[in-house]
Amino acid sequence: MDPSSNHARSFLIYSYLQLGKFSQAQDEIEGGYGSSDPLWVWVARAQLYGRWGRTAEAEKAVAQVESYASQSRADLPEALFRAYAATGRKDQALAVLEKAYSEHSNMLASLKVDPMFDPLRGDPRFQDLLRRVGLSQ
Repeated sequence: MDPSSNHARSFLIYSYLQLGKFSQAQDEIEGGYGSSDPLWVWVARAQLYGRWGRTAEAEKAVAQVESYASQSRADLPEALFRAYAATGRKDQALAVLEKAYSEHSNMLASLKVDPMFDPLRGDPRFQDLLRRVGLSQ
C-alpha cells in the first residue's frame, strides 16, 4: 500500500527470492530499496547473488556486509547470518547463530520456520541448536 516503505519492499524482495524470481528481486533492490540502509541493501544483494549463483557479485556483497562488523549495530548478527547463509558459508552462518544463542538473541525465535534458515536445516549443528532452543519438535 505504501510503495515508499523500505520495510514492505524488503518483504517483496525476500518473496521474490523464495520464488526464484531473481530479476524482479534485483529490480526492487536497485530501485527504491537502493536508497535504504546500505547494510541491508548489501545483505539483499548477497542473498540475491548467492541464490542466483553469481558468486563474484555475492562475495563482493558479503565483503561489504562484513565491513559493517566494526560498527556497533543491533541488527548486524542477522545481517551477517543472512549474507553467510545465502552464499553457502555454513560454518560462518552457524558461528553467528551460536553467538546469537549465547546472547539470547530474539533472532532465534523463528529458527524453525523462517526460510532464511533453510540452507542449514540439514546440518546436524543446526539440529542441535534447534534442540537447545527448544524448537526440535
